[in-house]
Amino acid sequence: MFFNKTETEDKTPISHPDEAVYILGTNALAIYLAAKFSENGEYPIILGSTRELENIQHEFTIKDERFINRQKYTPRTACSISLKAKALIITAESSRIKSQLITILPNKLSEETPILLFTILKDTSFISECLKQPLIKSYYHGCLDEDKNNISIIGRQNNIYINCTAENKNFSKINALFRENLAKTIFIPNETDAFWNYLAPHATISLLSAAHGKNIYYLTKDETSRQEMDSVINEIQKIAQKHKTNLEHTDILKTIYNIPSSYVSPLQNALNSGDIKEIDNFSDILSNLATKSKISTPTINHLLNLIYNKTLV
Repeated sequence: MFFNKTETEDKTPISHPDEAVYILGTNALAIYLAAKFSENGEYPIILGSTRELENIQHEFTIKDERFINRQKYTPRTACSISLKAKALIITAESSRIKSQLITILPNKLSEETPILLFTILKDTSFISECLKQPLIKSYYHGCLDEDKNNISIIGRQNNIYINCTAENKNFSKINALFRENLAKTIFIPNETDAFWNYLAPHATISLLSAAHGKNIYYLTKDETSRQEMDSVINEIQKIAQKHKTNLEHTDILKTIYNIPSSYVSPLQNALNSGDIKEIDNFSDILSNLATKSKISTPTINHLLNLIYNKTLV
């Protein structure tokens, strides 16, 4: 049986919008979310510096390996907020958040503006203080591959976890924004559970792939790498238990095995591009969690040392 590929365009553009969904960040996740919001009839605008925005001011093709349709999308961009903010979504890399926050003035946001943070940081208090609003921690469980003008969802996972309950005053707005055709959206009331269920598999595979420069297929087949993988998972489990979260070893492995072999982790990308600040942020998060929990992490420390040694070459 043969299928014809179909291409979708955005719904009829809003000529004079009253409000916009603002996305702080110029990475693949930012573009993917903007494209899907636009397809749903929203008016998304990606925020960033002039230099950063220049790199994404062209047409992208959004592809999903699970389906045959493709979406053509050219991002709307701006250096600052000018319209009423329906929502603010932060996906920027940790090394760029502070500089990009300059584009946002707190008085452009209201109490009815939900702020969703997808970036993993050791400390998020500076964002709340700067924007004078509470943050809603959010996590993208999926694999996005950016290749020139293409952004592809690879693998079977395409889920968004949001730490928010129905009691939140902005719940209905967030629920409507993240419609089912964007990604499967799961609301998790417990912030600690949401964090650890995201961090455990992603930290494990990021450490191993960046330290050894190997893809997931190799890491899951090589006996030595598998032993390291089990050790990292055990160390993360112990830290999570101190934070009153019980992680199942088999569940973490299942998530890792569902990651496509072609996927390159953000940590490995940071290493390849020489982004030391991004590596520092990743290291700080794990080290801080281990120190606070008083848990020894010899395997995690060994892999981090391998990664830092590569930055010296």
